[in-house]
Formats: sequence, C-alpha cells, structure tokens
Amino acid sequence: EGLNKGDLYGMEYISDNEFMFIKNNKLYKYNLKNKTLSIVTSTDTNAEYIETNYKSGNMAFIKDNNVFVSSSNGNQKQLTTDGDSINIIYGQAVHRNEFGINKGFFFAPSGDYLAYYRMDQSMVGDYPLVNTQTREATVKMIKYPMAGMKSHEVLVYVYDFKTGKTVMLQTRKDTSLSEREMYLTNITFSPNGKIVYIQKLNRLQNHLWLESYDSETGKLIKVLFEETASK
Repeated sequence: EGLNKGDLYGMEYISDNEFMFIKNNKLYKYNLKNKTLSIVTSTDTNAEYIETNYKSGNMAFIKDNNVFVSSSNGNQKQLTTDGDSINIIYGQAVHRNEFGINKGFFFAPSGDYLAYYRMDQSMVGDYPLVNTQTREATVKMIKYPMAGMKSHEVLVYVYDFKTGKTVMLQTRKDTSLSEREMYLTNITFSPNGKIVYIQKLNRLQNHLWLESYDSETGKLIKVLFEETASK
C-alpha cells in the first residue's frame, strides 16, 4: 500500500519474510509476515552514486563531491574533504570506464568494509566537448588523458564500519610515474571481507598483477600471479 510501479526496483530479500528496497534515497525493510514497513538507512536528498549493502543496511554515497556513509544505526559520517567536480574525484568509475569499471564503491559481502576510488586528474590536460545543439555552439571542458600525455592517478581506500577507520591500500611500490599511473581494476573482497583483491595493469597494458591486500592495514599480502604480453 502506498507504493507505485517501479518503487521496488532493486528489491532484495534478506530472509524468507523480509525484503529491502530503496525509494527517495531511503532504504526500507518490509516484513511480509507482520506487514510492517520500516526505514533502515537514509541519505541526503542531494546524494549521488549511492551504493547499498542490503545485508548490513550500510550505504555509501557522494555529496558535494565527497564520500559519505550512512550506517544502519542511524549515524552519517563524511570520509573525505578534498573532492571537487574536476580534479579530485571520489566514489565514481575511473580509468575512463575501461577494464570493466562501472562504479566507484565496493562493499564487502557483510557490509563491514567499503572500498572506494580516489582519482586525481589535476595533472591531465583539458579536452573540449562542443555542443552544437545549442543556438550558438557551447564548450564543456573535461579531463582526458591523450595517448602519450599525462594520465590520471588512482588510489583505493577502505573504510571499516566497525572501527570507523580508513586505510589507503599500498598499491604503489614506489613513487615512480609508472606506479602512479597503474590501472587498478576488478576490486573484490574475500567472503569475510578481510582481504581486498585488485588487478593492477600498467599503462602499456602488457603487464598485469593480481594482488591481495589487508583490509585493515592496507598492506600488500602477496602477488597471487602476474601475466605479461609481448604486444
């Protein structure tokens, strides 16, 4: 009652008698047996790029270009402060949406850990997109790393909902340009959330490493395997 067609987009059962769904930036839980509806978590009305873990009820989102989290206990917390709309991008797809990347937030299965991207593209040249549909053509500038020119630099952070701490995964061996321009792809947690798996690919795209990291310290655990290609 009170729901319209389309309101249950993304609904997910959490038990035989309960399911969750999102409407108007609120995560609801409905009990089929008791016929009760309750709000589990909510975000601000201007929240963007919302990612939800239905098991925990925790949510992550972008507001004013920075990362926020909402917990099922009702607490909301801001995790970053230096994000903007052009140079420092958080919680969104990076690397021009290549290598299967289509989002910037990644929850562990339990929802206790959240990994998110930070992309610094302040060193990337501006590229004009011309809109010819307006009465007079208008230009929108974006950051685009042309071949042979400076690319953006990406890092991955992990937030622990239990401790409230954030760590940066130590994906760079050193401060060299090749390490700073690595593509960090296919972010995945282990079932218990203690390990983060990342595929690192160099900018030449001829050397790939599958690596595991400690979710609580950010330290590299091991290189599981690596592949190279001559072309």
